[in-house]
Amino acid sequence: MIALIDPIHENIKTGETIRIMAEAYSELSVSRLNRIRVKIERNRLFALDLAQAFHEVRAAASIFNFKNKPVRKPKLNVLLFSNHGYFLSLETQMVRFFREQGDDGDILVIGRSGAEIFAGQGYTKHFDILIFPTDLPRSLELAKASERLKGYDRVSVFYPQFKTVATQIPVSFDITGDLGRIEKTNHSPAPAILEPEAPKMLEFFEGQIVRLLLEQAFLEAELARTAARLLMMDSTQNRARDYIRAQEKVLRTHMKEKQEGKILELSLGFLARKRRQF
Repeated sequence: MIALIDPIHENIKTGETIRIMAEAYSELSVSRLNRIRVKIERNRLFALDLAQAFHEVRAAASIFNFKNKPVRKPKLNVLLFSNHGYFLSLETQMVRFFREQGDDGDILVIGRSGAEIFAGQGYTKHFDILIFPTDLPRSLELAKASERLKGYDRVSVFYPQFKTVATQIPVSFDITGDLGRIEKTNHSPAPAILEPEAPKMLEFFEGQIVRLLLEQAFLEAELARTAARLLMMDSTQNRARDYIRAQEKVLRTHMKEKQEGKILELSLGFLARKRRQF
């Protein structure tokens, strides 16, 4: 009987360890959710300030007739994935959403799991891959990613977006189109006199805003993944509790059988002694 009970005790300890770890990861995920939300809001406010300056430079520079404008490719699709396969369902939905939208234009896949999902679906169209050490690129890595976006008239970014903790959906937005949308939220330009270096100034501001919008997409994707991770940890906690309850039930059954066995043994011994007395 002891040989049966000891493994059950170990199973209960294992289940409790898993529950505690999942609870700790859940708390970390909640904290991370709050930090990312603060970063997203800070980025949004900074983008509006930067767009104001960009709007004024572009409006004042309109007096120049710029010639020899760089030739640009029509369209680039950027898909943001994680480096790990923990969010297969979420990211598979994003690939399906991307293909439903039409995959015309060049494709840039950022994140190791993206290449694996495309390959797993038998996707034959060529796509470039960019992989960073972490899901949220650092400043220099973000600059490298932004550099890949240059030379295109239109850049669409696809990523999972946070709606609620229980709901994350694939979305896309046009970074280049968003420049005009942000601009329109600002006031009329202040009077300014620009030197002929205005094209360089415009290129600088546009590059900064594109980089900021791309960072915003990375942050929103990470927010969605963090929410998905929180759901997974909550589910793990529930499964661990169910497992512990099931093992405790088995333990109680074995303990009851053990007690009944002792009672039976004592009863048989008592009857044997009675027989010897008579």
